[in-house]
Amino acid sequence: MEQQFNINEIIERYKLDKEELAKVLFPAVKYPKQAFDRVLKSETNLDTEQLERLAGHIGVLVSDLFAVNTWKGTTENGCLTMIKGEYKVKLNYKGVYISVYKGEQLIHQKLSNVPGMVMSEFVDYLDNIINNYENGNLQN
Repeated sequence: MEQQFNINEIIERYKLDKEELAKVLFPAVKYPKQAFDRVLKSETNLDTEQLERLAGHIGVLVSDLFAVNTWKGTTENGCLTMIKGEYKVKLNYKGVYISVYKGEQLIHQKLSNVPGMVMSEFVDYLDNIINNYENGNLQN
């Protein structure tokens, strides 16, 4: 599957200020907002140096800019944490206790057999929890 770069998704996902971002991406340009507007209108693209600046500004890897809507792993408070869009899943107690958040709201907690799953099964499991939540069918 080819990964696409979408600056508008990145701005929305990371709640970035466009004027501030224009200055980060075009520091040597007299009118950075106009230069950035051309990027937003797909009249031009960012170069690799600008992608590196963008990733550094947000605090992510450059590769994360091409996969905004996929699960990413990190740690938080000693827990393995998976993040996708506005959803966050925390695994603790050796990966068997799952807490699912939408924004800051806890939407699901469950003991689960995560250690017995391969990664693709775990990602499907998380997507299923979120789909059920979005469709109003989530049961603890």
